[in-house]
Amino acid sequence: MLNLKGNPITLTKFYRTILKQRFNTIKILDGTPAFTETEQALMDKKKKKFDAYGNEIKDLSSQIQVAKEVTFELSLRLLQQVQGIYLT
Repeated sequence: MLNLKGNPITLTKFYRTILKQRFNTIKILDGTPAFTETEQALMDKKKKKFDAYGNEIKDLSSQIQVAKEVTFELSLRLLQQVQGIYLT
């Protein structure tokens, strides 16, 4: 279960789809079922492939590409020599 209501990540494009790709075992996302019955049936039906070491080989062709680096620009202004504030 994962609840991100109120988190700024929910404002990003395709955030639910990306989270469902990354966490395919999640059951509840934001208080609702993460996967519909149809999506769950397709996931169960899909045949998994394994390499020689037993690691699962995932098909990444249909996944949304996610940038691993994010840049935030923050600017702060400090008020100096403030003697009073007049509110109207």
